[in-house]
Amino acid sequence: MAKLSTAAKRLLSGGTIAIFCDQQTANTAAQSTTVSPTAPAALRFNTTLVNTITGCSLASNQITLPAGRYHTDFFVYALNNVKAYAELYNVTDSAVQTSLSGEAIRAMHGGANSTSGTSEIHTESVFEISAQKVFEVRACTNTSSTYGAPMNLDSKAERYQHITFTQVY
Repeated sequence: MAKLSTAAKRLLSGGTIAIFCDQQTANTAAQSTTVSPTAPAALRFNTTLVNTITGCSLASNQITLPAGRYHTDFFVYALNNVKAYAELYNVTDSAVQTSLSGEAIRAMHGGANSTSGTSEIHTESVFEISAQKVFEVRACTNTSSTYGAPMNLDSKAERYQHITFTQVY
């Protein structure tokens, strides 16, 4: 029997869920965004994979969520950096959703100080909002860096960073 992800299990058990990603056509590279510790950048999210949360939507790289309690997790990839960081930013309140920030798991090519690897940032948490809010995922690094991942060389659509929200009751 196939192993199901946490998100799939919640959806199959009647939960409400929304999954968004940056999806490009085959052989198209990810977003190229240069960021630094003092200049975090909003990452691109352009595709709704599934959305069963009433009042939730994606527009201009920003996600609107209705009041409620949510379990969320997101994955972001960064190239050629030493240390990467991503966070869920509450645009409505102009504040970082502090319980939802994560540091990179680094896959290096070369020595310990190499800057030619790919970092995968995974963050998972639960938070609650009392009114509708708009969010975006922002990323920063300790050195200037490009966000994204290498493109595939096959004929499938390219999917890069993604975020999942599951409404928790």
